Amino acid sequence: MIFRRKLLLAAAVLSGLIICLVGPAAAIMSWDAAADFSPTSNPTGPWGYGWSTTLTSTVNPYIINFTEPVSGFQFWNINSGLNDYVPGVWKNPSASSVSWGTLIVPGSALAFHPGYYDQYSHVVWTAAAAGNYAVNATFTGIDNYFGGTDVHIYANGSSQYSGNVANGYGQYVSESFSVYVPVNGTIDFAVGYGSDGNYSYDSTQLAATITAIPLPPTALLLGSGMLGLGLLRFRRKT
Repeated sequence: MIFRRKLLLAAAVLSGLIICLVGPAAAIMSWDAAADFSPTSNPTGPWGYGWSTTLTSTVNPYIINFTEPVSGFQFWNINSGLNDYVPGVWKNPSASSVSWGTLIVPGSALAFHPGYYDQYSHVVWTAAAAGNYAVNATFTGIDNYFGGTDVHIYANGSSQYSGNVANGYGQYVSESFSVYVPVNGTIDFAVGYGSDGNYSYDSTQLAATITAIPLPPTALLLGSGMLGLGLLRFRRKT
C-alpha cells in the first residue's frame, strides 16, 4: 500500500511538471551577446571576452576595461590605448548610431576587432546546463573604409562556421544552426584580420543570440504515459 501511494505521488508530481513545461507560461532561456554585455565584469554571466594567437589556442581574457572619452564606447582589451585599442571587444551604449573616426557604430551594438599581430578577438558563451541550443549570428562591417575580416563560430571546440566579411561598410554574413552543448561547453564567436593581411579597418559588429531548445512536449508526455502504464501494471498485479 505504501509503495502504491508513492507511485501515485510520483505520477502527480510528473503531471504537474509537464503542465509547467509545456504550458503557455513556460519560459524559454535566451541570451543576447550585445544586450548582455558588461563593461565592468569579464566574464559576465555566461559571456566572456578575450583574444588568442590562433583559432584553437587558449582564449586569454581581456583584463583592461575603460570608456573611450570621445565616442563613449565601453571597451575590453589587452591594454588601454595600445595599437588603437585592439584586439578588443566593445559596445556602443547609446541608443543612437555613433561615428568615431572611420567607424559608424549602430546604437546598442556590440563589436570586436582583431589584433595588430593577427590575434583573434573572441566573444565566448559558456553553457551552465547541457542541452540543445539554437545559434543565430550576423557579422557586419562597421568601418567606413576598405578592410575585411575572417569570422568564425566554434561550438565545443569544433568549427561550425567560417566566412569573410568583404570590404565596405554594411557588408555582412549570417549563420544559424542548432547544436548540443554539454555543461561548461562553449560557443565561440571570433574575428581575425582577413585575407588583406593586416588589422586596419577591421571593426566588425556581432549580433548573436543563443536560445535553449526545450524538450519536445511529446517526449514529456511519453514519460508520463510510461509511468501511467507502470501504475496500471502494478494495480493489476495487486
